[in-house]
Amino acid sequence: MASSEVFIFGDQTVAFEPTLHRLLHVKDDVLLSDFFDRVGFQLRRYVSSLPAHQQAWFPLFTTLLDLFAQHEKVYSVPALKFALLCATEIGQFIRHLVQTTRPYPVAASTYLVGACTGSFPAAAISTSQTLSELLPAAVEAVLVSLKLGLHSLIVRYDIEASVPGQPKSWSALVDVEVTEAADKITAYNADKASNLPLILTCAQS
Repeated sequence: MASSEVFIFGDQTVAFEPTLHRLLHVKDDVLLSDFFDRVGFQLRRYVSSLPAHQQAWFPLFTTLLDLFAQHEKVYSVPALKFALLCATEIGQFIRHLVQTTRPYPVAASTYLVGACTGSFPAAAISTSQTLSELLPAAVEAVLVSLKLGLHSLIVRYDIEASVPGQPKSWSALVDVEVTEAADKITAYNADKASNLPLILTCAQS
């Protein structure tokens, strides 16, 4: 029986920044450098097309390395983390194949698993058959992940404006009483033996 490979692309529960920092400083991988150059160009192009008030949420940058160096300091950091994680995981995949000189995985013997943000790199890789074919799909995956992250950020702000020094909401329940939501979340935490704090805010619809 032929062996199979499994590639797992995770979410933001594990820090990706050290890995991306290392990949961005690789000098001996033409495909990886080309990928990062294309990503930097397309992200810069997209940000420049946004309304002026949204452009102000992003740092001024020329390359992906510039953007990465400043991403923690700006309002758009939640959206940028979507894109940067996607770029990291695709970059790792490219680097793995180049370093091991292995052929591109084939559908018959490969499983791709993407959790949350990881579904973007998994989708790009699954639709390609070579590294050269992957590059445009990979760049598009990073761009779409940024668009999704930015849309989530805009919707969050529309639901509840960010207040300096106050906890930022990461989820919203629509058309439910605060007491009902609190009871259900408390019951869920008890069932899962979770000790996470419960912070609820209420906004008028």
